[in-house]
Order: sequence, then C-alpha cells, then structure tokens
Amino acid sequence: MKPACKKNAFSIVELMTVIALFAFILSATLVTGTSMIKRHADKRSDFRVESEVEEAAAWLRSVITRALWNKSDFTLMVSADGAESSMNVKWGTSGEREYWNAENIAFKTAGNATGVSSNYSYRYQTLTPAISITVYYKDDRRTRAGWTISASGYGFVRTYRES
Repeated sequence: MKPACKKNAFSIVELMTVIALFAFILSATLVTGTSMIKRHADKRSDFRVESEVEEAAAWLRSVITRALWNKSDFTLMVSADGAESSMNVKWGTSGEREYWNAENIAFKTAGNATGVSSNYSYRYQTLTPAISITVYYKDDRRTRAGWTISASGYGFVRTYRES
C-alpha cells in the first residue's frame, strides 16, 4: 500500500476566505477615501470652513506678533461686503499693505454692514476697538457657518464655534 500524500496546496474554501477578506478591506478603504474626497471638495463643508477660519485667525495672530517684534503700529480693516471678504493691514510706519482674502467664507462685522477698522498700538499693546467677525458661507450670506473670529482689546485672537 502507498503512503498518503501530504497536502501542499490551499483548498478552494481557504482561497475564497482570503479573497473575501481582501475585498472587505478594499471596499472599506474605498468608502472612507471617497467620503474624505467629498468632504474636501465641498466648499460648504464644516471641514473647509473650519480650516479657512483657522487660517484667517493664524494670519491675524502673525500680524500682531510681527507688530510686537518690529515695534510697529497697524490698522486692521475687515471688509465684509458679500462679493469679496478680506482682511487687510496698513502698517503705520511704512504705510505698506498686507491682505488676506477669503475663498469659501464671508465675514460679517458687528454694527457696520460693509466692514470695520481697528488700530493696534505697539506701545500699549492694544487693539482698539476689539473686533468680532461672524463667518458665513460665501455663496449664501443668510446661512451662518457657525464660526466667529474674535480679537480682544489686548490682541488675543480666538476662534470659536457657535452652537
């Protein structure tokens, strides 16, 4: 009698199990990747709005920091008209201007529909008056995006999400 041969291959059940596991992992990866792509592509997504709000606040913080380092005063102007929302700085000593333009968001400032202006004094390290900027979706100024950029009288810039 011949001895029994040892099995050197996978059975069809084992192969199908491995293929099914790979298919499950691939489909989960594709679903996650597709949702992330949509989230980044949608201009009205919370992710896009939040990142642009944080970018605007970081720009404003950098302006205040540079004013401290360079011992310079500046005037901050926030344009809140519907077509082009922007912040710009006019440096007091040189008169140079610096701009930050919004891509997906629009600003609304308290009291004045078209914009607001604040002066920063290096000597006293104060921003007068303090400003609060409400963020809207750029294509629809009636719908709030739920974010606010606030700069205190002492130059502390903060963003917060409204509930």
